Amino acid sequence: KRALLEKGLAQDLTMDILDDLLQPVLLMKVQNTDPEKYDEIMRTIHDTAAALADSGLDRESLTASINRAAFHARAMHEPAGLIRNITALSSWLHGGDPLQNLEFNACFEQLREMLNTNAYELLLRELLLEKDGLCIVRLLPSRTLGKELLENERARAAAMAKALTGDQRAAHERFLAGLVQWQATPDTPQQLSTRPMLSLKDVECRV
Repeated sequence: KRALLEKGLAQDLTMDILDDLLQPVLLMKVQNTDPEKYDEIMRTIHDTAAALADSGLDRESLTASINRAAFHARAMHEPAGLIRNITALSSWLHGGDPLQNLEFNACFEQLREMLNTNAYELLLRELLLEKDGLCIVRLLPSRTLGKELLENERARAAAMAKALTGDQRAAHERFLAGLVQWQATPDTPQQLSTRPMLSLKDVECRV
């Protein structure tokens, strides 16, 4: 990322692992660049990754990354229950163990053991230097699409309004007025009492 930014080849670069798929992928996004910079971007990514793999990755930085990932894995954001369910589905949907991504101590132990080998350099070469499985997608923005969509929507709405009869227009106006009034009316105590509620005794608490 620093190599691209220092050369002015892009405004940002992000990398994500999409691991909730049957075949996980590494997604690298180079944002806000110009088509004519494509070759230099690819060359910079390749040369930088090759240099890092040859010289070796900084172990202190890797350790900090592992510790940060371990902290975020344990300090789950709310709603924690829902997030854990979604996390379990990442492997469960594809026939895997639903606890695979919830019990991660062994995973972080393995990541720390890899610090004593060249496993990270090999992984870097596999992910960023090998061409097998590489897919490149270029998204070029349109400078007129937004205006075209707005004009089309205005024309569609005008045609629909023109096709309405007087009775239909009046019916729509009455419906809209009723909807606004309904949205602005507070729920009655009787309506509020129908909401499902949990008490503390319904929740299993673990310390």
